[in-house]
Amino acid sequence: MTKLAYVFIMAAVLFISSGITNAHAVDCDNPCGALELIECAAQKEGMTAEDYYNKDLFDSRSILDGFSKEENFKKFCTEPTVQQQYYYDNFCKKNTGKYYSYENFKEALESGHFAEFCCAEKTTKEQRYKELANFLATIASETTGVLNDYKNDGLFYRYENGSLLGDSMQEGNKYLPPDDWKVARDSLNPELINTEVFWGSDTGGEKANVLTPATSPMGYAWGLIEVPAGFEKIKMNEMIEKGLWCGMGPTQLTGYTMVGFFGWYYNNVEHEKAANFKDFVNNYLVDGKVGFMGALWYWMYQVSGRGYRTPHQAVTNVEKLVCQDIACATMMVNGGCNDYPINREKYYFYFISTLLHDYKIVEVKQEFSGQILENMKCPWIKEPTEEEKAQIQAYIEAFLGYCRPK
Repeated sequence: MTKLAYVFIMAAVLFISSGITNAHAVDCDNPCGALELIECAAQKEGMTAEDYYNKDLFDSRSILDGFSKEENFKKFCTEPTVQQQYYYDNFCKKNTGKYYSYENFKEALESGHFAEFCCAEKTTKEQRYKELANFLATIASETTGVLNDYKNDGLFYRYENGSLLGDSMQEGNKYLPPDDWKVARDSLNPELINTEVFWGSDTGGEKANVLTPATSPMGYAWGLIEVPAGFEKIKMNEMIEKGLWCGMGPTQLTGYTMVGFFGWYYNNVEHEKAANFKDFVNNYLVDGKVGFMGALWYWMYQVSGRGYRTPHQAVTNVEKLVCQDIACATMMVNGGCNDYPINREKYYFYFISTLLHDYKIVEVKQEFSGQILENMKCPWIKEPTEEEKAQIQAYIEAFLGYCRPK
């Protein structure tokens, strides 16, 4: 090879590598998606995105997925119930400390199913960071270990350990679906559940709320109960042991929301019309990528009623600014203001100020249905009087009435 040919080849290699680098470079003036937002925030700190996730956003050294460590299980469960021991032995001991890893978060986002997350049409860079902060505050508050004053201490628990109070896996808990929620079970193979449809508010008539989870967002409409051929309708609470109806993963999915994600996942990822729900649940608490996909599905595609927006659609509504902060996200996810000033608001302040150092939350007010709605107001009182309950409920109903409908 001549010297000139060598130089030419090296120049070509450098040109191609430069093109690849530039093709994947992040435009931090207009980042699109959670990974680009985190990358840009990390660059300002002189860190890699993974280090930023593990050190600033969360604390992987002592807290992230920390309940999976044996010393923490013994500390928080000095006398574990049968259900608590079952969950720890079957889930926490697998992929210990890795369930909430940046790698799993990244792989869930790179699955190709959540392109509009933190990149909704017409949203600004600031609004995209606000959606990311809303999402992180939500998953942190659902899984917190309360170890660092509601800052980087979220994603500690994989499941709601406090609800696992049964002395056997056959005992129920507060998340057991009521009898009017139904699914379709394979008539010949009872372990297989139909992934395309399930029903709510079914009282034995011809009609019910028909949920079709394969779509994104999920279909939710009042209609005829049409059981697919080869399947039989059963109560949702008969599918698995009662002890397995527990809040799980980053958004603590349970009840019909877990069944909704089950349906969406098998239609859009695995492409199967029937699957084993128990196997799915068992895997959900071990595979962090699937866990994060469940959280993203809930945020992006889960709807709680006919004609309603998803949490993503509500907090990114550019025409309704009062809906873009954590008060709306809290009500959309919880239906109320559970522990709002104790943890959700604190987490939101932490994440938005960590991602955008100089960001100042602007007060937004909106009059609607006799209430003055505020973007950072989500009323919660630990032991309210009957009058306070009525006032709180009126505010929440007005807020959701403004932000949730399409």
